[in-house]
Amino acid sequence: MPRNFFPRFPSPRGAFVTSRLGTSLRRAGLLAMHPHWAWRRTRHVFILSHMRSRSSLLAHILGSHPDIVGYRELLIAYTSRRGLLAQRAELFGEFPHAPSNPWLLDKILHETYALAPGVLRPVDPSLLFLVREPRGTLDSLLRMYAKHAPAVDHPRQRALEHYTHRLGSLVRDAQRLPGRKRLLLSDELLARPAGVLEELTGWLGLSEPLSPEYRQFRHSGQPLYGDTSSKLASNRIVVTEPASSEPLPGALLEKAEGAFRKCLAELRDRLGEGPDGQPG
Repeated sequence: MPRNFFPRFPSPRGAFVTSRLGTSLRRAGLLAMHPHWAWRRTRHVFILSHMRSRSSLLAHILGSHPDIVGYRELLIAYTSRRGLLAQRAELFGEFPHAPSNPWLLDKILHETYALAPGVLRPVDPSLLFLVREPRGTLDSLLRMYAKHAPAVDHPRQRALEHYTHRLGSLVRDAQRLPGRKRLLLSDELLARPAGVLEELTGWLGLSEPLSPEYRQFRHSGQPLYGDTSSKLASNRIVVTEPASSEPLPGALLEKAEGAFRKCLAELRDRLGEGPDGQPG
């Protein structure tokens, strides 16, 4: 399995294993206390993307809708039915008063948290492929490395590797995973929020329109769960001037742009969408 290109918040291996074990025991305990959670009628929507794609913004908008439960990375691998049960434990544990037949939301940004076709097929998920253009993504990744992992080696190369590898994974996922699929360009969420949210409302068949304003939740802005920047705390879509950053080498940007163009072309071909993201 490809390595995770961002050493997010390193900890001693023993502490990591203990944390994973504790999480598994906590989830098992919740399901033991609430066995009906395992059998509740649900629907599933996954945001498939890469880091710094504005996925936290989109997830908070979706998660603030009364039909949808979830707003963050759950850090779950869906390689067996245990993954779906872990998702229920996480979401119903945080939202015990979830509506009937809710949409359960997770976002997948890393290869570590893989999706297996056989696990997803029985739940017939909706898969939202979210992609951001290269320059903004790489700039944001480098600022994140400088803030959270200043000692990381070769940050530009790591940023490029994460971005291009994830773009390739999204194309493969579009081909191999079952379910309803849709492509969304990240910049469209800022450029035409009303139109994008109206389209997503119809695509998911929600009971009321999505709003560009959203809530804060228990883990909003916390490390490991998504975006930690102050912009997420604004509770609405905010368009800001791009932050200043050092120029990117031409060769690096050229590789990223080539991967971006290839990814969009292949996703549109496999999802049957036109250049505007609408069905072709």
